[in-house]
Amino acid sequence: MNPKIQSGKFRRWAARLSAGVFGLLVVIPLATLRPVDRADWSTIDPVDDAVQIAKTIYNDLSDLKSSPLESGWAALPLTTGAGMPLAGYGARQGAPSTGGGERLFAKALFLRNGTAEVSIVTADILLVHAGVAEAVLENCADAGIAPESIYFTATHTHCGPGGWGPNLIEESVCGPFEPQRVATLAQDLSRTIIAARDAAAPAEWSWLETSAPEYLRNRTVKGGSTDPVLEALAVRLSDSGQIGVFAFFGAHVTCMGSDQMSFHADYPGFFVREMEKEAVAFAAFGSASVGSQSPVGDGQKEDRARNIGVGLAGKLLPELQTAQWKADIALGSARRTVPLPKFQIRVSGDIRVSQWLAKRLHADTAPIHFVHLDNRRLVGLPVEYSALLSAPLREEAKDHGIEVTPTAFNGDYIGYVLPPEIYDNGAYETRMNFLGPGGGAYFTKLIKVGLGMEKP
Repeated sequence: MNPKIQSGKFRRWAARLSAGVFGLLVVIPLATLRPVDRADWSTIDPVDDAVQIAKTIYNDLSDLKSSPLESGWAALPLTTGAGMPLAGYGARQGAPSTGGGERLFAKALFLRNGTAEVSIVTADILLVHAGVAEAVLENCADAGIAPESIYFTATHTHCGPGGWGPNLIEESVCGPFEPQRVATLAQDLSRTIIAARDAAAPAEWSWLETSAPEYLRNRTVKGGSTDPVLEALAVRLSDSGQIGVFAFFGAHVTCMGSDQMSFHADYPGFFVREMEKEAVAFAAFGSASVGSQSPVGDGQKEDRARNIGVGLAGKLLPELQTAQWKADIALGSARRTVPLPKFQIRVSGDIRVSQWLAKRLHADTAPIHFVHLDNRRLVGLPVEYSALLSAPLREEAKDHGIEVTPTAFNGDYIGYVLPPEIYDNGAYETRMNFLGPGGGAYFTKLIKVGLGMEKP
């Protein structure tokens, strides 16, 4: 063939290839990327619907009658083993665990009066995934336990069993997805909830509260404020006098790093063991407002975890000595599904993934859960709620005669939420804020309406 003809064909082929590559470089970003939407959060589409749902929660829990309490608890080991991935750190790259390590647990505290019942459940896991929660609710419904009575949280250890997250982001931090991991973890949680309910007996209750600022710091804003409240729901069985304690604290559970390849409960494990060694028959730990807060303690890794856990127990145990016990309780529980704001999964400072693509990673709804304990409220959220939001919320709630405890990992997960003014500060948590600048204000609004602090 004539060399000039060959050369012409090559140039035309190269031109078409270049045009195709250029087209892809233009089309793919146009199809998959968008600028961050900085519109006023209060004007976004789902706000009105979500606020009305929060109003129904308030109405449902606004006129509860006090009556005698029954309570029970249970602690059952989680199914773990060598080869199962650990959930918590992308740096592990989904590598299989070496097995061994600490024994991990699911724990549940059951409450019932004449009109309502609540099961507060936690486990030594990173979070309660939506697929796991759905399976738990189905399992427990078969045992006659209403879905809205099950209040989820987790210790948030980064060294618990993984393999339960089916999308790419979840697999990157939790290891390869296996459906059996979902079924196994759900069965462990379900059995614990059912066992706690079966153990119910007449009881008294009290709320314990102290402060532990020395064990956490603000990791999002250097030198920023924290929410250092350490608190617990305590119950005492009337016949035996045995005491059970379900505690909440807001420091991240990250003493054990990504090089830890065996199972470990981190500082909540040391806290629980210290409590049960000293004065109580049952102790459990749940995450409060872990957004923005890192653990602080002497030593490295396990030594630091031990020092924090034992130190927290030392702070809380004296509160039992002065506890005011009550035999009656006004008890209620409301779990609802609310629409979420537009997903804003950022790839850079002002560029996000398109909504159609982001929605493949998570549904556009999530649960929110309120539990009423006299003037005390637990609020279970599907986000890691920043301490920069929870601390002022607590103070404002007190002006309304309400004591509120926001908790994380309520049976779903959609990243961090923070105050809008720090959305662009570049910290890790701002990059993991998947609901845009107004995500924190959005959930704060729902909490306030659900508590009756604001009108819709």
